Amino acid sequence: MSKEQWQDQAYYAARKALRYNRKPFLAEKLLQDVVHYVGMPAEPRNWGNVIKRLADENLIEKSGIAPAKTSHYSAKWLWSRK
Repeated sequence: MSKEQWQDQAYYAARKALRYNRKPFLAEKLLQDVVHYVGMPAEPRNWGNVIKRLADENLIEKSGIAPAKTSHYSAKWLWSRK
């Protein structure tokens, strides 16, 4: 699967997962939900484009900061569904 195909499938899977998510979340948590539908990306950085697209289309917004397990607990944005 190409990068663009994975990102498109991940975007639609993320939209589906967001329907059931009412609490603020880290992008890594949403990725865990998406992986169940489309598998892991070949390159982890491909996920950033999906989050950016969701934000650009006003489906999610930044709502705070929290430590992320996948990056040695560094501060990352919390996102909320709009």
